[in-house]
Amino acid sequence: MAFLRQRALLTGGRGVCSAISPATGDEGEETMAKYITLYQFTDQGIRSFQGTVQRAKDATAGVEKMGGKLSSILWTIGPYDLVSVSEFPDDETATAFSLKLGAAGNVRTTTLRAFDADEMTKIIEKAK
Repeated sequence: MAFLRQRALLTGGRGVCSAISPATGDEGEETMAKYITLYQFTDQGIRSFQGTVQRAKDATAGVEKMGGKLSSILWTIGPYDLVSVSEFPDDETATAFSLKLGAAGNVRTTTLRAFDADEMTKIIEKAK
């Protein structure tokens, strides 16, 4: 069963237009939507910083359980404490995971939908 994903296209900087399309990659293989997530520790999260690596491992398992993949998670210095790159079957699943993670109370998240070069090429073609 091919996954569907919602693609958001900027329309001249004035708004967002959405379209549903199959998520397929090279040779018809299924691909998933990519996301970059920025994390900030909450007060609870910073108080229990010693458990951050185990929580990241648990989050990775949680992503996989929801049909996604956590490609990379990095701890950072600056306004965000962690950054991750993940893939989910669709925006709804990515949002559900973010809600579940936020409900645990250790981090606040900002999630960005990301596009690779092939996806961006298709978007540019639609914008012509």
